[in-house]
Amino acid sequence: MEVYRKDVSVIDISLLNLSKNNIIKFNLTTKEVNNTEYTVWSDTIIAIDGFSWTVKPSYMDNYLLRGDLLFLSLLRKNNFKRDLFFTFGFDETQHLNLGDYLLNTAIVDKLVKNKFKKYPSSQEFETTIEAVLKLAKLLNTYSNDEMSMIGNFRYYILLIINFDIESINKSSAKNLFFIMDKFLPEEAFPYLFESWKTNADILREKLIK
Repeated sequence: MEVYRKDVSVIDISLLNLSKNNIIKFNLTTKEVNNTEYTVWSDTIIAIDGFSWTVKPSYMDNYLLRGDLLFLSLLRKNNFKRDLFFTFGFDETQHLNLGDYLLNTAIVDKLVKNKFKKYPSSQEFETTIEAVLKLAKLLNTYSNDEMSMIGNFRYYILLIINFDIESINKSSAKNLFFIMDKFLPEEAFPYLFESWKTNADILREKLIK
């Protein structure tokens, strides 16, 4: 929006058909895009640049909706020339059954061709988390939206810490707590809910034992 990262295009999947610029490119003509409607669909294997997966019906087990067809057209046109990411928490019903090929990178999910790598290593995750939290100092602490965003992000980190503890990876859990406390001190970034702070305290106790 502020013409800073010109190499990044932010797309609302549900508004694909409203695009009137060159940010979004389809492998269909403008006329074909305008005439695209939902279609009868059964499980179909789609192949793009040596990568293949099964696209299932997205409506009533018999149809693929217009938005899904346009998204599929976008994927074909892109042909893996540009990296594609889904925002964290993206609605699974809208990513054309690509869930097994989404690599969690802490803040977004990256579309990859290898379904066997779903999560980054602990070191990769910690590096990404630290890079992101360093930006917390730029947040407008008077903005409820921005404070809610970082609060929800902290909650996600706590989920990973809990996972590390249950997986007996206390070293990673401690590192994440250190990073979180360093860049998100509670006095500057209070917990959104008291229950989340209670959960954090419980996790800290588990690391001491």
